[in-house]
Amino acid sequence: MKKTLITFMLAAVMIMGVAFSAHAETEGSASAGAAVMSQYVWRGLILSDKYVIQPTIDFSYGDFGANFWANIDSETDELNETDITASYGKSFDKLSVGVGYIYYALAAEDPDTDSASLVLDTEEIYVSLSYDYLITPTFTYYQDIGEGEAGGFATLALDWGMDVNEKVGIGVGALASYNNENLIMGTNEDGDKFSDFYHGEVYGSVSYSEGPFTLELMGAYAKYLSDDSQYVMEQVSLATTEDEEDDVFYYGASLSIGF
Repeated sequence: MKKTLITFMLAAVMIMGVAFSAHAETEGSASAGAAVMSQYVWRGLILSDKYVIQPTIDFSYGDFGANFWANIDSETDELNETDITASYGKSFDKLSVGVGYIYYALAAEDPDTDSASLVLDTEEIYVSLSYDYLITPTFTYYQDIGEGEAGGFATLALDWGMDVNEKVGIGVGALASYNNENLIMGTNEDGDKFSDFYHGEVYGSVSYSEGPFTLELMGAYAKYLSDDSQYVMEQVSLATTEDEEDDVFYYGASLSIGF
């Protein structure tokens, strides 16, 4: 399965590259890059004990977009997650609307082979609304259509950014989330799905661009927002790091090239 996904990604790069070469003057663009992060943190959950490498490829054509993203755990040297996203977005003056589909190919340790195998894939569809202002609010609702048993997950983010000059940009933001009986996000102490606030996060970044290259330094702090999510975060952290942590500060750097 892993080889199939990688082959699919490489094939997509070549196919989209051919398409963009024919229309690059007006509509198509692409970028590729990789981030090195101190830990893999997703929706407040600590999913790695050591640093991770996260390669990504983005394509856009008109209002359509596609993204291929992967996570490589330095502790196991395994590719343990591959996400594929297809999206469509439209802007109406300062209001932007987006919809999309995400396929999560997740890996876990197979006790019989002591190697990673994809065992818990899931899927989400989402809708997002944002308004371009001095501080940009963005609301996103994710509806699980796979292993989450039709649960949902909502986020509200507030972002601010500015260009210091032609090459340097800075950005800061904050986010709060709400879990709506999404089994992927864990169960409470009674073993049940739950609806409650999930996690809060503050983050910041500094970027430097030179020609087609962009270097970005980033950092974030995430913490639980309810007793139910605190329990989940502690249990996930215990399994990952052998410590019951309910908050995390993580950081990293990424390098990308646009073409």
